[in-house]
Amino acid sequence: DLYDILMQKHKDSEKISDKKRDREAEKVSSLVEGLIGQALTKTTVAVEDFGFDFIGFDEAHALKKVFTSVQGESEENLGSKGGETQAVQRYKINSGKPRVTAIKGFILTQYLQRFHGGNTMLLTATPFTNSPLEIYSMLSLVAHRHLKELGLENIQTFFENYIAVSYEMVINSRLRPERRQIITGFNNLISLQAIIRRFLNYKTGEQVNVPRPNKIVLPLRNKMVNGTMVALNEDERIDTVLPLTALQTQLMDKVKQYADGDLEESMMCSGALIDEEDEEAETSEGIELDEETLTSDEKIGVRLLKSMNHARNLALSPYIFDCSGLGTPTAEKYITTSNKLLFTMESIRTMKDWHAKDGSDMSGVIIYMDRGVEYFKLIRQYLIENLGFAEHEVGIISSQVMIPTPGKMAKEDKKEYLKNLFLGQRFNPVTLEMEELSGSERMKIVIGSSTIKEGINLQKHTSVLFDCWEDWNPTDVQQLEGRAWRQGNKFKTVRIVHPLMIDSMDIFMFQKLEEKTTRINTIWES
Repeated sequence: DLYDILMQKHKDSEKISDKKRDREAEKVSSLVEGLIGQALTKTTVAVEDFGFDFIGFDEAHALKKVFTSVQGESEENLGSKGGETQAVQRYKINSGKPRVTAIKGFILTQYLQRFHGGNTMLLTATPFTNSPLEIYSMLSLVAHRHLKELGLENIQTFFENYIAVSYEMVINSRLRPERRQIITGFNNLISLQAIIRRFLNYKTGEQVNVPRPNKIVLPLRNKMVNGTMVALNEDERIDTVLPLTALQTQLMDKVKQYADGDLEESMMCSGALIDEEDEEAETSEGIELDEETLTSDEKIGVRLLKSMNHARNLALSPYIFDCSGLGTPTAEKYITTSNKLLFTMESIRTMKDWHAKDGSDMSGVIIYMDRGVEYFKLIRQYLIENLGFAEHEVGIISSQVMIPTPGKMAKEDKKEYLKNLFLGQRFNPVTLEMEELSGSERMKIVIGSSTIKEGINLQKHTSVLFDCWEDWNPTDVQQLEGRAWRQGNKFKTVRIVHPLMIDSMDIFMFQKLEEKTTRINTIWES
């Protein structure tokens, strides 16, 4: 089964030679052997020896990284390089390496389905996000036989039937324009919905009365009345819209001049933007373009796309704006040159003061941003030195840094360790049980990158989440909110705060996030 899925359509394609097909078959066979070898690592007893006839997985979203790449057959690309048109895959999407846990899950579920006709149950609040690869992976766990009967025996066929892909001009991490395949939506949606609904019983928290706290999203400008969203009166609104600092305004003027064509890029900056820290983001293969070969309209588009990326960085901090020319900041300088960060810090100060006056333990705070990860330590330093938090009360969770943790702790254990400290618990290796920490021992603040967006529960003591980096994808926002707004939170209300900067990309993106109907929601709609 793994071989057939990963081989995709190469074994039947008339567009490739027998020699190339044989090479691909050998490559896939080697890959399958490697995956199975990883899946069997640390196995002590064969599953057949137990006689199991049913398997169930809780937190089954941990299995959604079974199949992480797909490619179509070659066709002529719309772009060129060096004056020659190039042939590329019609689509080539990659979302990293398969997870060993997911491969183990696939092997176990296929064993149960082959010898017992099904008897597989997956339990998860987020079966997949906006990724077609994740949709296929989750369906393959419970319905691979059915997919084969429908002629959807591999990922390529699934993509050709259901996934809409188009070429779009994008700006890569080197600030170069390239044409890349972008997933724009779903084809044959009714058919896809029928397959998903046959095997997935999806219910919202509201439908099953999950006891979650109230959620207030700031800025607060609308409310739901009888199922309809209506604008609040001026006196009811709560704004979190902030002005740029003088330094940000000065630098933003340069970005605007560049966007308008009044300033050359070489005069504004050089080098590449800092990449977003998103280790699991899907990427597609693109062809980098020579800007000199672009039409005048395309050149304007490139300039605008670059300006948007520059403006996003600058709205967070001038120090992560590649064209600022600033050196390494102190903690004080890093915070005070960004009103977004300063607003977040001062909001936390008022929370700390309120709890001190109330005589209660400080509630939990999550600070999220997916840029400037290398400066997270400065934010932590500012919270400790300027707001008076103890070192153990402020943590960082990112792929690059996880602190405070014991020095000899394995990297894969650090995230769980920090999560438990934030939840107010610690594992006792003697009793093999979780012990509750006192309010003074508990971690109060977590500064996190995309590493915290899913697969980690931070809800127990959290009363506020500061989203300092507006993501493009609404499902990313939903995933992030779920770290705090979920069952098991001790507070009646959770606030999701979006500090938005005037004259930046923030407000535009926030409005678009409010308006978009996501692909994932489309799948569940009637």
